[in-house]
Amino acid sequence: LCGVGCRLALERTDAPPSYPYAKGFGMVLNVLCNLVFVPVMRNLISWLRTTSAAAFLPVDDTAYFHKLIGALILSAAAGHIACHYSAYSWRATHGAGGSVAGQALGRWDGLSGHLIALFMLLMSLTGLERFRRARFGLPGRRGKVGGYSIFSHVHKLWVLVLALLWFHS
Repeated sequence: LCGVGCRLALERTDAPPSYPYAKGFGMVLNVLCNLVFVPVMRNLISWLRTTSAAAFLPVDDTAYFHKLIGALILSAAAGHIACHYSAYSWRATHGAGGSVAGQALGRWDGLSGHLIALFMLLMSLTGLERFRRARFGLPGRRGKVGGYSIFSHVHKLWVLVLALLWFHS
């Protein structure tokens, strides 16, 4: 899949050397960001248990399945971001674009990408077991707030992430 994205991006002759890899990682992210919902679809998981896919998918441990796909998303996102920043740097040094910061934040695709990365990072960090089990005292509030309630509220950012992904590029 990454190779398909690279191949399509190689058709652009004016593209920086890392640009095809950024597009390849982006295609992988498109698939993974859809797969992350599979473990929370109970009827689909029940059906998958009856197929040969149950032999290689962790359908009986949906939380692990969801976390596994989340980790793959973070890995592919790191590659996507690194390749784009390499392309920004290449353009800046070859006079084909403005500054790296201007390229990264001055256009919708860069701004939306940074928001997506921020929201996904927040969802990942609050999803850690250590955070979910913690209790936090907030100023001006009696008692403590549970990490799980923060996790569940932050995880609702998936709606914004999905909307941003649709319009990202």
